[in-house]
Amino acid sequence: MRPSYRPKFRGFTLVELLVVIAIISILLTILTPALQKARLQAKGALCMSNVKQWGQITYYYAEDNEGRLFQSVAGGGIGGVEAYWITSTLPYYQDKEIRLCPATRVRSENMNRSYGDTLTAWGPFASSTGEWWSDFDSGSYGINEWCASPPGQTYWGFPTANAWRKIDVKGGDNVPLFLDCAYVDGYPMHTDQPPQFPDEQNGWGYNAMRLFCMDRHNGGINGVFLDLSTRKIGLKELWELKWHREFATSNQWTKPDALWPVWMADL
Repeated sequence: MRPSYRPKFRGFTLVELLVVIAIISILLTILTPALQKARLQAKGALCMSNVKQWGQITYYYAEDNEGRLFQSVAGGGIGGVEAYWITSTLPYYQDKEIRLCPATRVRSENMNRSYGDTLTAWGPFASSTGEWWSDFDSGSYGINEWCASPPGQTYWGFPTANAWRKIDVKGGDNVPLFLDCAYVDGYPMHTDQPPQFPDEQNGWGYNAMRLFCMDRHNGGINGVFLDLSTRKIGLKELWELKWHREFATSNQWTKPDALWPVWMADL
């Protein structure tokens, strides 16, 4: 009888395994930054799509209200809840995902009137603020509250004369409407100071520019303007935008010798 034949298979040597591992490590080192960059670009593109939709939603609202923007405060037979942009927009969209920038996370705990930050959405709000907040409990975007059509002489303590009341205004391509933001809204002034460190905030009515000035998208934030154009906005460019009618776009922070905080110097 012929003896059985069993082929002999030679395994990898230790040296060969180490070489393979080294090659894989080198490839991962090369590919990881590219993958991270692609991931960030994808998140930025989706965020830009979200803010564009907020511009369209505002346009549809204005079309239904003789071109006027959200009233913002109670008056003229409209209650405060109905006048605010959060509830005014609810009939115009169904996909709740457009509330959130994909670069941010949502808090799991309730924090009354909680602010967000660069990578955290604002909210959810505690139930004590009223049931209407439950329809918009978290988000990553905030409105330029100067884009409003309020009654009276002041609203939220600010002069109504400075407000952009209608969607169709001259120079609307430089009037920000909705942007990445650490809160639901803000009233930036040309005298506002930049944050001395990332996510430094002073609350809602003081240095409100800091609510928008955060490095969420590689040196800037995304925004939609009153003419419905969208673009990425560099953090230093925030002081060049026409936030309200009397906002001085030539100010301390638009001069060539402006002394920016260290973390913003190279942005």
